[in-house]
Amino acid sequence: MANAHFEIGIQFNGIKGSYYSLYKNNNIANLTNVPVSKRGKFIEFSQILESEEAQFQQFQLYAYSDSNWDASIPIKKQITDMLNNAVQQNQPIQIQFKVTYQIIRTLDKTLKDCNGEGIYLPNFHISLLRLLTIGNTYLAKPFDNLSAEQQQKYTKDAHLNLKCKLDNESQKFDNNIQYWILTESKQEYKNKNHDEFNDGIKFYILSDKYSSALLGFSIITIYTSVILVIGKVIKSVFSGNIDMLMYSEQPFPDKLIKVCEAIGYSRTKRDLIKENLLYYELIDLLRSPEIIKMLTGSYSKMIKDQRKKWLENEENLEILRLKKKQQ
Repeated sequence: MANAHFEIGIQFNGIKGSYYSLYKNNNIANLTNVPVSKRGKFIEFSQILESEEAQFQQFQLYAYSDSNWDASIPIKKQITDMLNNAVQQNQPIQIQFKVTYQIIRTLDKTLKDCNGEGIYLPNFHISLLRLLTIGNTYLAKPFDNLSAEQQQKYTKDAHLNLKCKLDNESQKFDNNIQYWILTESKQEYKNKNHDEFNDGIKFYILSDKYSSALLGFSIITIYTSVILVIGKVIKSVFSGNIDMLMYSEQPFPDKLIKVCEAIGYSRTKRDLIKENLLYYELIDLLRSPEIIKMLTGSYSKMIKDQRKKWLENEENLEILRLKKKQQ
């Protein structure tokens, strides 16, 4: 053991409430080994009784914290008001003290021995992952909503060993050749030599589907661009070939926007076939000015209609003025 972190905080109204740290200590005092002669009541545990002196230690935390309570004056006032309201209205309030600690240890001598069993690491990693596309970046994460049985199935153990020879079986151990190996392990391998399971960590990963037409562009950029160029003029907002998609505003872009929304929806459902189909349908529409004009309306017709409506309104107003004069 090398160091420890200890924290005490106060939690209001359960895990969904507010948490405030009261005490933090990142330093320990009086770290000593406990000899067998002073283990007293602890010898009832066979693991402690059989351990070496350096394995069983005692340490003490400093009584004072490293810093003051990290709550601001408004937060303290809010807590005071909350407690006062609970007292005055005779309403119960849940207050919990939350204690967390972390032990930091150095590599003990079991890891300095090439003939030793090393360290067994239970539940070390999750072997089944998904690679999500987020803009121009990628994020690997476990699958969501796994059942307890599935979590147990895909959570794997590992083993960390110090190796002092190369893969040549005839070579003897050499302390000048030292390197770590991290191998996939199982419970039954805990006490076996690491050479019996010398394969590295294995992962299975499911990548996002994507349309080959969109390769090189993020999904957000390409679909947002298509929607925006239909609705308004794009002036160097997006980089790359998107700048060449210059469309002036359309009178009624709703139908084309629905196609774009359908592409985006297919993307979220990871339906590659429908995404490709709708995307190329949209490209075909954009290649035909007459179809675009038919779907989104004609500027000249819109202006003529507006002119006609304006003339009709003027004519109606003139008729009303004449009627008032005649009266």
